[in-house]
Amino acid sequence: MPTIKLIATDMDGTFLNSNKDYDRKRFNRIFQQLQAQDITFVVASGNQVAQLQSFFSEDIRSNIIFAGDNGGVIYHGEEFIEAAHIHHDTLTALINYVEANYPHVPIVLSGVNNGYIRTDNSDAYKENIARYFHKLIEVDHLQNLQEDQYVKLTLETPSELCRELIAELNTQFGDQLNAVITNGDNIDINPTDSNKGVAIQNIAQKRNISPDEILAFGDSGNDLEMIQYAKYGYAMTNAYQDLKNITPLIAPSNDNNGVLEIVEEYIGK
Repeated sequence: MPTIKLIATDMDGTFLNSNKDYDRKRFNRIFQQLQAQDITFVVASGNQVAQLQSFFSEDIRSNIIFAGDNGGVIYHGEEFIEAAHIHHDTLTALINYVEANYPHVPIVLSGVNNGYIRTDNSDAYKENIARYFHKLIEVDHLQNLQEDQYVKLTLETPSELCRELIAELNTQFGDQLNAVITNGDNIDINPTDSNKGVAIQNIAQKRNISPDEILAFGDSGNDLEMIQYAKYGYAMTNAYQDLKNITPLIAPSNDNNGVLEIVEEYIGK
C-alpha cells in the first residue's frame, strides 16, 4: 500500500452515519494508529468548527485539524489558525441580491465567531440550522452586522431551484464567489479562492506532504476540489453522481463505516 501522511474527511454523509454519529470505539483505535504513524487527520466540512469539534473527545480533537465552512476557517484543535473572508462589498451585494430576488430562501451567514440568521425565519428552520451551528445568533438584518470575519453563506433552496440558482449566482458573482450544492439541496457560497481543496493543499504544504500521500473522502459538491487534489480521493457510495464522476475510487456508504473501512486498508488494522 502507498504511504499516507494526511487523511481528510467530510462529515455529513461521509464520516457520520445517518444518525449523525460514528463508531467511536473503532475510530479511537484507528486514531491511535494515526498518531503512532505521524499521520495528520483533517476534518473538512461545510459546518461550523464549534459543531465539528463537539463530535470528538477533548484529547482527540486537540490533535485534529478542523477545516470548517468548506475550508474557510482553520483550527488546530481549539487554536484558531486562519480564515478566508468574503469582501464586505461583495457580501453586501450578495445578500441584497438573494433577498431581493428570492425573499423566501433562508440565509445563514457564517462568521469565524458565530453563525447569523434572521429572526423572522421559521422556528422549524431555526431548529434545523442549530444542529449545524453551535454558535448561532438571530438578527433583524444580515447587512452591517457586528464585527466578525464572514466566510460563507448558506441558502436552503427547494430542490427544483437548487441547480438553477447555483448557475445564476456563479454567473452574477463568479469572479469573486463560488456556489456549490451541499447537504441535500442547500447551497454553500464561499470566496473563489476558498474551498476544501485549497485548505487541504495549504495544510499539506506546511507539512511537506504531497498529494500522492493524501487520502480523502467526500459525498457532495463542496468536496470536489479536495477529492481532485488528493491522489487517493474517494467518493462515498452514497455520494452525488457528480462527485462519483471525477474519481474511480468509491468507498462503502457512510452507513457502512466506509471511511473507517478504507482507512484501515491503507494503514492496517
